[in-house]
Amino acid sequence: MTSKELDDKLQYIVGDICLSAGIISYLGPFSVAYRNKIIKDWINLAKKNTIMVSDNFSLELTIGEPINIRKWVMNQLPSDSFSIENAIITYNTQRWPLMIDPQG
Repeated sequence: MTSKELDDKLQYIVGDICLSAGIISYLGPFSVAYRNKIIKDWINLAKKNTIMVSDNFSLELTIGEPINIRKWVMNQLPSDSFSIENAIITYNTQRWPLMIDPQG
């Protein structure tokens, strides 16, 4: 990544990290559709309050560690975004998060 790309990402760091913290804290037990709706609402609220958020915000791109994600997928974690988000939430909590199993 070039310094220009890093500089561009830096302007969105506050908004992206706030959204990530909200997802980790509150959205674990909800379905994909509900999570996406709430995240969209939060993005609109942040922008309304002049907090800059990345146009392509995702938990995976913001705080996901590609090496860990790759290991999880190699160890049979489904590669869909919901499963990866659940793994990121679990990895970044200090207690036992409540989750929905996307595989039923």
